[in-house]
Amino acid sequence: MNYRYIIDKKNNKKHYCPSCNKKTFTRYISKATGQEAGENYGICSRIDNCRYTNYPKGTNEVAYDFINDLNKQLQQQKVQPQPKFLSKSEYKAKLWREFDNNNLVTYMNIHIGCRNADVSVNEYKIGTGKNGSCLFPYFDHANNLVTYKTVFYQRNGKRRHDLNTNAYLDKNKHRHPIPLFGAHLINKHTDLPIGIVESEKTCLYMRYYNPNILWLATGAATWLNASKLYPIRNRTIYLFPDVGQYENWYNIMENKLKYRYPILDIHMSKECELWYDQGLIDKGEDIADYYMKAYKWSHKRQRIERQEIN
Repeated sequence: MNYRYIIDKKNNKKHYCPSCNKKTFTRYISKATGQEAGENYGICSRIDNCRYTNYPKGTNEVAYDFINDLNKQLQQQKVQPQPKFLSKSEYKAKLWREFDNNNLVTYMNIHIGCRNADVSVNEYKIGTGKNGSCLFPYFDHANNLVTYKTVFYQRNGKRRHDLNTNAYLDKNKHRHPIPLFGAHLINKHTDLPIGIVESEKTCLYMRYYNPNILWLATGAATWLNASKLYPIRNRTIYLFPDVGQYENWYNIMENKLKYRYPILDIHMSKECELWYDQGLIDKGEDIADYYMKAYKWSHKRQRIERQEIN
């Protein structure tokens, strides 16, 4: 058993004794917080003439007893609630492996070939949900499943806009900060620079078009922040904003990312803005849209071929 209150020997501060009115009174302080127990609780140093002693036990001025198991209480204070992650086995059980019903995967098969699409789908652990939806799992860099996003696509690979909710996260999103999409690949590809885009779909395509970069996604234009970059703060990072988001991401990079990590090796691509000025891609499109227009998969020759953008 340990005392919650101790004599204030550290400050060596003397007060007037409530009994003899001499400045020989040392008060009790909380061992945990250092705060005084009260004006009348302490010991008078005039042992022969006064002997006043008052312990802060069982009084109304304190909310707990004087004697308690302090080690147990301090240990309880140190125990922090652990973040709750989704069960990987439960996530796998929710997956529909019938990719023929997944409009995005079907569209990828047409434009980059079945084998190439399969590599991206397996590496990013993409699944098919109910009603042909596409599931994008968000694993952190320690391979914990934080949440997953359900997105509905049309046959042309574009998101459906005839639904009230065409992209939503699992309810677990409120229990843990959402990492970058694809963060579980950070420790797998340690020698590759990092490319950050907005859309999860863009990661799947760029994994094929440029495998010399590890592609990660924020999941939304406003989800780029310094906390997401913590696991990759020592890597070379390239930002690839969508058309129309260059200024916003540039301000975040200069005012937040570099402020948080002063020696961060980070760069901003302006390719999408240049392609937009040249009329090669449209407003809101990204780097993957350019490659999909500039390169076409030949099923006959089983290879990608350059083509002119109309």
